[in-house]
Amino acid sequence: MAPPLLELPAPLASSALGGPGARKWLGRVVWVLLVVAVASLFAVGGSQPKDPYLLGRQPLAGFDQGTLKVLTVASGSSLSPADHCSLLARTPAQQARGLMTRRDLAGYASMVFAYARDVDALFYNRNVPMALTVAWFDREGRWLGSRDLEPCPDMDGCPTIAAPSAFRSAVEVEKGGLSRLGLGPGSQIAFSEGC
Repeated sequence: MAPPLLELPAPLASSALGGPGARKWLGRVVWVLLVVAVASLFAVGGSQPKDPYLLGRQPLAGFDQGTLKVLTVASGSSLSPADHCSLLARTPAQQARGLMTRRDLAGYASMVFAYARDVDALFYNRNVPMALTVAWFDREGRWLGSRDLEPCPDMDGCPTIAAPSAFRSAVEVEKGGLSRLGLGPGSQIAFSEGC
């Protein structure tokens, strides 16, 4: 008979736990616990929403929500075209308010500024305590360019930025967040109501 792989202390070896049946039983318990642990990982991962922003999304009073559809991702991106639930600013009041006083996007992927016609509106970050990146798109939803906006207190004289040319829509994200949505040179977008 081969020596045991693990020597049990004398008091334990002489008890019922030291017998060959107990070792077999303990081995089964270990396997059952392992199977339960792996199944739990799949259950937790499988129960996550398709939209990663869904868990923390909190509708903002005064704003609509819509789906930002990335039809063509940025040149060189490894992402696939996707849909992202976004805050929608389409009235002049919503567009003037933007993300003022917000420290985050309330769980949304972006804030989309949608205009009925081509515009050349300036953007600024007055009373917005977080840095943002703004991207502009033409009437066909094609990328025009982007710029960063640093936070500015609630005061006159905050720096403004302009699109490279007249635009039909703009997308605001937390600074540096465009690539996470597949937005950049060569991308194209569209919008739909609701998420």
